[in-house]
Amino acid sequence: MGATCTVGEPSDCSFCGDGRFGGLEGCDDGNTIAGDGCDDLCRVEPGWDCTASRGARSACSSICGDGLVRGDEECDDGNPDDGDGCGSTCIVEENWRCVTPDADSPSICQTPCGDGVRLGTEQCDDGNTMDGDGCGATCVVEPGWECMGPLGERSVCGPVCGDGMTVGDEVCDDGDMDDTDECTNGCLLGIGQPCRDGRQCVTELCDATTARCVECRTDADCTAGTCSMGRCTPLDAGMMVDGGMADAGAADAAMADAGMDAGADDAGGVGDAGMAEAGAGADGGAGSAGGSSQGGVAGGALCSVGSASPAGWLGWF
Repeated sequence: MGATCTVGEPSDCSFCGDGRFGGLEGCDDGNTIAGDGCDDLCRVEPGWDCTASRGARSACSSICGDGLVRGDEECDDGNPDDGDGCGSTCIVEENWRCVTPDADSPSICQTPCGDGVRLGTEQCDDGNTMDGDGCGATCVVEPGWECMGPLGERSVCGPVCGDGMTVGDEVCDDGDMDDTDECTNGCLLGIGQPCRDGRQCVTELCDATTARCVECRTDADCTAGTCSMGRCTPLDAGMMVDGGMADAGAADAAMADAGMDAGADDAGGVGDAGMAEAGAGADGGAGSAGGSSQGGVAGGALCSVGSASPAGWLGWF
């Protein structure tokens, strides 16, 4: 190719590819090879920026962020921002993949769904591409689930108890947070509900005979009281061995026994006295009737029979 010269005196002439920027050249990088920023006609190529002083070799570099992948750029998504897959220096960022449809189109960058790193537009990324675990095959949170975890880390997903959707390890979900109905706040079956094993029950106890959730199976399952019909029954106040009522009951019983003994003693004393008096009277009567010379002790008097007594009796009174 011949020289190109500027109009005027003196003219500025340059040969393309000689490494001396001048004349009518847009650039001159010392060669006539296209694709390096300065083409074979010494024109600046799209996506490049070439700078040089007159008479010096042009230095060409790709323009990062213009949406054209040129030179040593790995990507160019049309902006100089970090965090979107193609960084500010047009290098593909970690855990991203960028593809360029054609030479005149910007790069399309995505983070691989299922790699366990939530980035970009991913709502979640739990490290797999399976549906039914909260984070679907396209890294979108599935209905009935919630996924947590900051950008750049693996998502942790769990079912939302109380939303009316039974998903994951939920045994039930009645759409409320009432802990007294058949489906508890933990989305487990309440006491009395049909069950297959203890993992379905809020108490973790499923009775094998009735196939229902129970509060207890033995007394050992109750913190207080006894186990009856699958439920813990508190001890009756009167049956509390260590309580004061039991002691009071024992005291009352002792007093009752004492009273009965006293009554029996009193009754015995009265009976004995009466018998004694009755016996004395009988003895006295017998002595009088028989004219016995021996006095009988009766009523505290001693009597004898003789004519010396004016009334026929002599006695101590």
